[in-house]
Amino acid sequence: MTDFWRKINKPILALAPMAGITDSAFRQICRENGADVVYSEMASATALFFNPKHTLELIKFNEMERPYVVQLFGKVPEHFGMATKIITEKVKPDGIDINFGCPAKKVFGHGSGCALMPQKKLAREIIQAVCDNTNLPVSIKIRSGLKKINATEFIENTKDLPYSAIMIHGRTYESSFSGPVDLKVVEEIKKISPDKIVLANGGIMTPDDGIKVLKNHPLIDGLGIARGAWGQP
Repeated sequence: MTDFWRKINKPILALAPMAGITDSAFRQICRENGADVVYSEMASATALFFNPKHTLELIKFNEMERPYVVQLFGKVPEHFGMATKIITEKVKPDGIDINFGCPAKKVFGHGSGCALMPQKKLAREIIQAVCDNTNLPVSIKIRSGLKKINATEFIENTKDLPYSAIMIHGRTYESSFSGPVDLKVVEEIKKISPDKIVLANGGIMTPDDGIKVLKNHPLIDGLGIARGAWGQP
């Protein structure tokens, strides 16, 4: 399978995943308005492992959405492996993304999303399980850090694994969706993993914001646009 990330002209403009927002209709609108890549809402690896029917409905897509990436969350490598297999065979998207960045209490409290960043061994096992069960390019979404670990440490711990792309939200877990966005970390990550596509995410609310980020951080490969596209794709 060809890695679509290598074929997109830079800067890449991606519609970042948003629970309850990035459904098929919204993704189609964003593709029509210039998104180079679109992500699904978060899909539960555990739900796909035990009872996939409802989640498969959630991640259905229209051909015009390609390149389309399905994002998975969870905490059990075995669940990720099986979910990846199911998505690859039944949904046939262009890529699979692993959520290591969600700060929502329900997700974090369950041990998923951003709660996985400090768990170095488990994070590696999850990435490996996904990579081992698909021929599609794998990507990850992380935050700039939380108390126990920062994004550069996380990438140092995983960069030898065969995933293709990283989207980094420039706020820590503690900052959630408010407060200053530190995108210097995105450039740092591009320096330590030059072979991977690296996208900046967080606080990009207008086209001018996006242009500023790209101008100030020339090494990065593009942007992940989330709430800035909500209501004004």
